[in-house]
Amino acid sequence: MAMMIKVVAAFLVHEEKVLIARRKAPPQLAGKWEFPGGKVEPGETPEESLAREMEEEFGIRIAVGPFSADSCHHQTECSFHIQAYRATWLSGQLVPIAHDRCAWAGPDTLLTYDLLPADVDLAHALIKKDFLGASR
Repeated sequence: MAMMIKVVAAFLVHEEKVLIARRKAPPQLAGKWEFPGGKVEPGETPEESLAREMEEEFGIRIAVGPFSADSCHHQTECSFHIQAYRATWLSGQLVPIAHDRCAWAGPDTLLTYDLLPADVDLAHALIKKDFLGASR
């Protein structure tokens, strides 16, 4: 049985658009877009992990809001369970560290980006659940 890796992602919505970022590594994922986030470390809650990842990878502080959607993606050696949470930008200058680009995508453009497979599922969930949801 493949190892299950827990991952968190942010639905950081601002002015009716959500933040996505383009991977620069590893080579097989470079150029693919994703919702920002990362792996949950041992002893962390998903919310703590998401706040830490956003500070480490983008230099911003966020308030993690309610759970919004999840997705599973299976590979040969492991599986990923991604939990997405709504997030609010509190402070800091957005600077991509682990990514080479960021974009703000609206409900009409989000699916035009070359998203990672698990992130496609999250994008559909975000659009289906009312893109603006709790941010209104």
